[in-house]
Amino acid sequence: MHYIEENTNRYLLIALAVVALAIAGLTVFYQDNFLNLNIKYYSKVSDLNTTFTQLLKTQQIANKTQEELLLKTAREQNLSSLFVDVRGQRDQLSSDKLELLGIKEDLETKLTNEKANSVALGKELNRTKGLVDTLQSQVDGLQSQLNACLNRPCQT
Repeated sequence: MHYIEENTNRYLLIALAVVALAIAGLTVFYQDNFLNLNIKYYSKVSDLNTTFTQLLKTQQIANKTQEELLLKTAREQNLSSLFVDVRGQRDQLSSDKLELLGIKEDLETKLTNEKANSVALGKELNRTKGLVDTLQSQVDGLQSQLNACLNRPCQT
């Protein structure tokens, strides 16, 4: 039996050595895998942080662009309302201009008529003055005849 015990002890010692070597081998294998996994993890974390930083920058750019777009839209609306106002004023001024041109033509026509009237009245006035002068000379002649008749007996 002693032989069986020695064989058993040897087998147990060999089994224990194999198990110890297997545990050591597995420990080295798993530690190596863990280190590789850990390196990959920190690499991914670094990539995520870089991506997050880029995403923040992109978001800031997008926010700035959105603000500029809102400002541009507000300016466009303001300019559009100003354009509508200016166009309305232009249309009003255009209609006022047409109305004033019509009034000008009417006044020029009236002025021409008044000038013609003035010339006609001037001629009439000159003719009337001539007539008045003629009549005045006749009145003066008749007055002198009347005075002559009053001072002496009248002969008709």
